[in-house]
Formats: sequence, structure tokens, C-alpha cells
Amino acid sequence: MPGFMKNKIFAIWEFNAVISIIKDERLARVKFSKITKADFSIEGDIQEWKINKYFTSGKCKNFPDTSFLKFLQKFSKVRFRDEGICDTLIKLYTEFSSRKPRISVLMNLVDETGKSLDEVMDGYKKLIEIHKNVECYDNYASFLENIVNDAEEANLIHRKRNVLNINNARNDYQNLENYGKDVGILLILCSDEAFGTIVYINEKASQILKVSTANANGISLSNFIPHTYGNLHEKLMKNLVEECKNVDISSHKTQCFVTSDGFLVESYVMIKLTVFHNSLYFLASVKPRSATNREVAIISEENVIINHLELFSHYLNNDTKDLKSSLLSDIIPLNIAEMQDYKPWIIKFNEKPLAFVRIKKAIKSVSFYCLLMIHNDNEIHEWEIGNNEDQEEFLGSAYRKEIAEKALLKHKFSEIIEYTPKEIDYLISSKENGEIQLENTSKPSTSKSSRSIYSSHSKQLLLKSKQKVRVLQWVLFIVILSVIITMIGILNYIIGDVSHTSKMSSLGDLGKLLYNLEAVTDSIRTLEKQIKSNSTQAQKDSNTKVFLDLLDDLDIIRANLLGDFDEWSFCNSAEIISRPIIPLWNFEKERPKIDYSNLYNTLSKFISNGKNMITEIALKQNYSANSKFLFLNGISNGFDYSNKTANEIINCEISRVLLTGTNIYALIIVGMFMLVLLILVICGFAALVSRTCDDFWNFLLNKGQISMARLKSASLDRLMVVHGIDYNIEAPSESIKNNRFVHKVKSNLYMKFMWRIFIFFLIAASYYCLICFHMYPSCETMMIKRPKLLNNFNAKRALIFRLSIFARECMSPYMVSNFQNSYDFPNPKTMLNKTYDLLKLRIKELKDENFSILMSEELLDRIYKTANSSNELLKYGSDASAFGITDEIYSISYKTSVSSAEYYPYIARINAVNNEILYEFSLADRDSKNIISNQLNAIINITIIYSIAVCVLFFVYYWPYFSYKVKQFNRLSVLTTILVMESE
Repeated sequence: MPGFMKNKIFAIWEFNAVISIIKDERLARVKFSKITKADFSIEGDIQEWKINKYFTSGKCKNFPDTSFLKFLQKFSKVRFRDEGICDTLIKLYTEFSSRKPRISVLMNLVDETGKSLDEVMDGYKKLIEIHKNVECYDNYASFLENIVNDAEEANLIHRKRNVLNINNARNDYQNLENYGKDVGILLILCSDEAFGTIVYINEKASQILKVSTANANGISLSNFIPHTYGNLHEKLMKNLVEECKNVDISSHKTQCFVTSDGFLVESYVMIKLTVFHNSLYFLASVKPRSATNREVAIISEENVIINHLELFSHYLNNDTKDLKSSLLSDIIPLNIAEMQDYKPWIIKFNEKPLAFVRIKKAIKSVSFYCLLMIHNDNEIHEWEIGNNEDQEEFLGSAYRKEIAEKALLKHKFSEIIEYTPKEIDYLISSKENGEIQLENTSKPSTSKSSRSIYSSHSKQLLLKSKQKVRVLQWVLFIVILSVIITMIGILNYIIGDVSHTSKMSSLGDLGKLLYNLEAVTDSIRTLEKQIKSNSTQAQKDSNTKVFLDLLDDLDIIRANLLGDFDEWSFCNSAEIISRPIIPLWNFEKERPKIDYSNLYNTLSKFISNGKNMITEIALKQNYSANSKFLFLNGISNGFDYSNKTANEIINCEISRVLLTGTNIYALIIVGMFMLVLLILVICGFAALVSRTCDDFWNFLLNKGQISMARLKSASLDRLMVVHGIDYNIEAPSESIKNNRFVHKVKSNLYMKFMWRIFIFFLIAASYYCLICFHMYPSCETMMIKRPKLLNNFNAKRALIFRLSIFARECMSPYMVSNFQNSYDFPNPKTMLNKTYDLLKLRIKELKDENFSILMSEELLDRIYKTANSSNELLKYGSDASAFGITDEIYSISYKTSVSSAEYYPYIARINAVNNEILYEFSLADRDSKNIISNQLNAIINITIIYSIAVCVLFFVYYWPYFSYKVKQFNRLSVLTTILVMESE
């Protein structure tokens, strides 16, 4: 290809010129093939994409040559499947006739046979309907007759094929154009790397060239061209491709090829340049001259015989068969140079006239002569009186007419006698030049003589097997559905449990309440001392502000407890919100009395009495009643009942978690019970299916031996005759034949079902075990420990403050000592010891209960290592600091007198430890939520993975497997249909 023609834009211009000006779409396809081979260009690639889209849109025309190539591709695939069926049936017979047939192998072979049978029959039907190819008719008819055992349908296909032959024989042009079975087909590649290579040759072409199709494929066409111009032939072909102006290279002209034995063969040839899958090919249709009225020789200008037809020497009465390289004048008194084109020379040999006609031809610089030797008297006479200017064309048309008439007569007398009377009348009444057509007036045969006998017993066995497999399929679906439902139920319980545990806001509010009550009492003591002492007004105002802030915090806590009531309303302790169960000392009268109130009203009284006390202090009125109410109730009943409620909420939460765990375990037990029960049902059905399948195969192996042998023989014959394959198979020995069915065969289908079901059982059981024994127990433990952990921090913070209050009360009695003497109020020393023991217990509890599973490394470091490196009081961790301050406060409480200056460092350490514990509470709340949430996410992920795995296993593995088994039984019915069963 010239350099400028490799440019893609130039190739596109050339394509557009052909498609728009010449309006030759076939030639445009050839030009488009050049575009795909041209150099890269962005604009060119876009145009190429548009052109390719046009060709693939279905709007372009469909030409006979491209249609044939498409047919050839499809036909090759169908023939390949046809060959595969024969091979499979032979393997089926081999297994069928073995001493111990393997049911699994037989099932697979039958399945493959049934699947391929449908594909082959559908393929042949579609090809016949669309392309009407004679070879396709023959293949399909023989397939029906040999394999499917449907003689009636095969006979109908034969009749249609005969009518198609008559239509093709009427016109030799049509016969070449339709690429029928009687036409040799050569497909020659035009690509640069393998130009002129034969990539396809049909059986007829191989017969014409006397070469096998296997040997012809892959060699150059030049091997079959006379060597006179064979060297120029490939160059000429390339020029035709490069300078292509017409896709019809040769149209129904006679041409000589060289056969494999070295002689010429004269044929009618039609050559087209065609495109298939963007590749260029020469498609040559070749039909040999079957008449024997002339022979042909190629003579050089030096009067030397270059090549000739095989019978050329026979009509010259020459004993030498091969006259190549001989002088023509040595054999007959004739000089090729002295002859004139198309002027016959009559010479008698043994009193029989022979006419010799010279036709001069030239291919570029090479000139040669074709010498026609005519030995038919009528043909000689026609040449003597014929028009010299039209001799060549006359030769071709006369001969084509003769062939068509002979072929028509041959079909009329040899094949029409097979038609029905109605069809004969229709053929006789057809117009001479019209197309002969035959409608399908036959109906599919229902005769038992042409169809295989399908035993009613085998029908029932197959039907039962299919029904039981379907039941198995749906029972397994119910099993999987129940497993997924239990998985969802378990997950729903766990999510609800974790969601409730993650909130626990009421427990946090109660912890704050305990601390604030103690803070209020301590603030009252400090405030009253400042009033009685000479403290500055600024100190008084500062403590008053602290006191009012504490009352505001109580107001917020009160609102939160009421708002979070639904969260813990299921607990018995929730009655503290609504029922008056908290005893409060009332000092509004001279003699105190006890009133009962609920927690909400108690806090309301604390807030209102506190504010009243501040007002009375500001107005310098008597505030003792309010201060006594706040102080004594804050350190006694208010604290005790709030602490009791917090502990009851913890116990209630633990009970709720344990109850949820019980429900989850019950659901797992129910799921496992249903799983085992349904698996047992599946086992029963699987056993029934297996037994029915075994009965069927034993019945088939004993009743179908003769038919299987017939089918094997038909497959061997078909492989040899239709596909040209010699298939060797050893026949079973007599000992095997006589001893084949001593024992019944077993399919082991039950075990195949059961190990597949066992896979599902393992997956479902592993999920239940994983949830029951590992993941949920761990999550349950965390949910039980979380409220205890949070309450531990809350209690420590309040108890440290409470210990400080009672220590100061022991050192310098303020209000409790006087009140307990009169009204049997607990002794401060007793309360101190009780608080000290409880605080020590809370500090040790953090280690003993193994709360570390709910703590992050940061929180553990603050508790046990360095809580705050910048604070000397906390440099050993909050745990050690709490221990230290507790012991020191307890020790100092036994001193008789401690000044405020001496006690102030203790207050600073108490505040530092409490602030740290408050921060650690927030960390514990966050960490425990995250850890439990992570565990929940793990359970959710595992549940999702198992659910998806179960669904995928069912829809991708089990459902297709059972459907495949049903299809296998359907294909078994196909096998029994094509087998002629022996009597039961």
C-alpha cells in the first residue's frame, strides 16, 4: 500500500466517494477494511467509529457472499456440536456396556447429550429457515434419521432438499451464487502477513482439486494455479485488492486449476472480494465441467505443452498419460502459432474427427494459448458454423443451458417418484422458468414405528424423581428462610439490648444527683461558717454563687430524670419518681417531723428551700429551718434513697440483659431444632429420590441394550460419513455381556445430596455456635459491666465528698451531732466509718470486677499510671490518689481540732480527685459505648456475611443444582425417547 494511502483520512475520503457517488455498498465495505488498517488518527478513529456503527446498525444491505460467510460460521458451530453428540453417544455406549456402569458418568453424558441435541436441532432448523443450504438439509435429515430416530421428519427434510436442488439446477448462475453443496467453495485470505492463504475449503472443492480439506487449509492458492502464470498470480491478486474498483473479480467464467496429481481441471468460477469481521477475503465458487465433449491444454508460444486435462492424451490415442513438456507438433500435426483464435482445425484420429480451437491469453508480460480439443460431433458442427466474435461467450452459455436441462431431467425422473401425488401434480403444473416450491403439508409423525417407544414405567420413575427433587428444593428454601429469620430475630434482640445499654442516661443523672446533694450540704456548712465568722463579703458572695449554681444543676438533673423516665420505667425502682417513698425531715414547725415525697418533689423542695435560704440570709432573717432541711436531708435520706435507686437500676438493667440473653438462646435452640428437623425431612426425600433414580437406571440398563447398540453404530457411521472421522472403539467382550447386571447399580445420589446439605448445616450451625458461645456472651458481659462501671465512678466521686463532710463533722460538730442527740439521727462517726468502708469497696471494685474490657488504654493509664502529669496530686493515677486521700481524711477525722488552714490542702486534693473522676466517667461512658458498639458491629457483620452466604449458597449453588437435576431427568426422557425400549 502506498504511503499516502495508509493515511486514515484518505481512506475515509475514498470510502465516502464510493458510498455517496458510486453507491456501491459492497465496494464500500472493502474500502472500510482499509480504514481499520490505516495509521492512527484521532479524527480518523472517530470517523471509523461512526462508519462501524452504521455497518453494525442493521440498516445496511445483506449480500449473498457475506450471508454465506455468516452461514458458514454458524454451520461450522452446529456441525461441531453434531460431531460432539456422536462422540458423547459412543462414550455413553461404552459406559452403558461396561461391567459396572457408573451412574454419575451416565448422568453427565446424558445431560451433555440432551443439551447438545436441543442446540443442534435448533441450529439446523434456523440455518435451513434462513439460508436454505442443501448441505445443511442433508446434515439435518441424516441427523434426524440416524440419531433422533425420526424417519418421518427426516423424509420431509429430504423432500424439501430435492425441491431446492431442482430450483438450483434451473440456472447455473443461481447454483454458484447460492453456494450450494454441489459448488466448491474456497475462502482465500487477503491480509498482508498471509496473502493468498486458503483458510476454508469445502468437501466439493477438495474433490475438484483432489486434495484433502486438512491438507488444503493453510496453503497458498498459487499451488493450484498453472505454473505458466502462477508466479504472477499472487501479485495480480494484490493489485486487485489495492486498486479495487469492483468486488466481482470473476463471474461464471471457465478457468483451469491444477489438481494435486498435476493435471488440469476445467471449472466454472465466480470470485468475489468480500469483507468478514473487517478482514478481506476472496470468496471463490467453483463448479467442474461435468460433460466430456472437450479437453483442454495450455500451450506455450514455443508450441510446448505446459499442462492439460487428464484425458487429453486418451483421445489422441497416446499411451503416455502425461504429455507435459512435450512438443505439440510431435503428437499432432499442428503448430499453435499458425492457428487463428476461435477457428477450429479438424483432424481425424482413427476415423474420428477432432476439432482443435486456439484461444490466446496474456497476463501482463506472459502470453500463452489455451487449446480446446472438441470430440463431440454436434459440438464440432456448432464451432464450424458459429460466430467467431461470440465463440467464447457462446461456449459458456450453451454449456450452462445443457447442464441445467440435464440436471432438471435427472431430478424429474430419478427423484420426483418419491413425492406424493399432490406434490407431483404441483411440480408438473409449475411454470417452466418459475421457482419450484414445496409447502410442508406433512404433520409430525406420531407413529410408534418411526418414534421410539417410551416406556410408561420409565415415565413414572422420571416423573416421581422430578417431583421429589422439586419438593427437596422448596423444603431447603423453607429451611434457609427459617435460618435467616432466626438470624434476623437474634440480631434484632441484640441491637435493642445494646441500644438500651448505650443510653443509661438515668444512671448518669443519679450519679450527678448524689454528688450535688453532698456538694449542697458542704456548701451550706461553709456558707453558715462564713456568716458567723468575719469573712469578707466577697468570700460570702462567691460561696453564695457556688450554692446557687448547685441548685441550678439540681434543677437540670430533676428535668433529666423526668425526661428519661421511659428509659427505666420498667424497673421497680422507677416508683421513686412518682410515689412518695422518700422520708424527709421537715423543720417548718418547732418540732421536726417526717414527710414522705417522691424524688421529683424532693428535688423541687431542695431547690425552693435553698433559694429561700439565700433570700433569708440576704434579708438577715432566720434561715435555720431551710438550712437544716437541706443539710440533714442531703446527707441522710436524700442521698441514701438516690443511691439505692441507682443500685436497683443497675440490677434491673442486668436482669433485662439476662432476660434478653435467655430469649436469644431460646431462639437459637428453636432455630437449631427447626434446622435439624428439616434436615431430617430432606434426608428422607433425598433417600426417596436416590432410590427412584436407581430403579430407573436399572430398568433402563436392562431394557435399552439393543437400542443403545444401534445408536452407537449410527454415531460411528455418522462420524465417518458426515464428519470424515474414523473412530475406533473396542466392543465389549462376551464375558462382560453375559455378566453385566448380576448386581444392581447404585447412583449414590443420596450421598451427593447429603454432603451438599451438610455444607449448609455446617454454615448454619457454625453461626449459631459462634453467636451462642462466643460473640453474644462477650457482648452480654460487657452490657452487664457497663452500668456497674459508670456507677463506680459516680459513687466514688460522691463518697469522697461525703467522707469529707463526715470527717469535718467529727472534727468540729456542726449540725448532725446536736440533731442526732435529740432525734436519734445516725452518729457522725458511724456514718464516717460506713462511708469509708463503702468508698474502699468501690475503689477495689474497679480492679476486682475486671472492667478493663470496657476501657481504652487512655482511661487505664489515667486510673493506674498518670492521671495528670502536671498535677502533683494525681501523678500516680486517680486510683492511687483516691486511696491516699481517703486514708488521710479518715485519719484526720480523729483529731480533736483542725484549723481551716490545715484542712484546706485536703479540700484541694478532694476537688482534684473528683474532677479527674468526673473526666474519667466521661471517658468510661465513651469507651464502653464504642467497645460494645464494635462488638455489635461484629455481630451484625457476621450475621450479614452468614445471611449473604446462605442466600448465595441457595440461589447460586443449591437452586441451580436442583434445577440442573430436574433438567437431567428431562434429558433422560429425551434419551429414552430416542431409544427403542425392549418389552418389559
